Amino acid sequence: MKTCFCILLTAMIAVTCVYGADEKKDTAYRVRRGVNNVTLGWLEIPRNIIYEDAKTPYAGFFYGLVKGPVMTVWRGTAGVVDLVALGQTGPGLYMGQIPDSPTDAAWQPDKSKAEKKAAKKEKKVEKKAAKKEMKLKPVKKVEKKAEKAEKKAEKKAEIKEEKTE
Repeated sequence: MKTCFCILLTAMIAVTCVYGADEKKDTAYRVRRGVNNVTLGWLEIPRNIIYEDAKTPYAGFFYGLVKGPVMTVWRGTAGVVDLVALGQTGPGLYMGQIPDSPTDAAWQPDKSKAEKKAAKKEKKVEKKAAKKEMKLKPVKKVEKKAEKAEKKAEKKAEIKEEKTE
């Protein structure tokens, strides 16, 4: 009985690995995805440390140290589910949000995202500078009015002195 079960299981795995290996929807791809995640899931630890540190230096390193093991356990679990179900899980636990393999995942954040963040920071700095200038303009106006008032007071004082002489 055990021999028949092992032969049947081996035949099922062989058939799923042979047919339709190019599409993500096929069973063979999902079985390979499971094997890949069980064997390479540990790569999530260095990947997350590198990725998060590149996104936010220093703090990202510690965040990656936490996120990496969590993702390793998740990948291992998803891989075991794929293998136990013999690839009949469909999208399974991945749901399109997480790449199918740690080797498919990004190891560095997109430069475009980093550039966008830098541009946003520049805009914020420019806005702050503009606000400071706006605040300074009324101060300058008040200073000019004060200077004019002082000049008028000096002229009145001079006129009074001339009249008293």
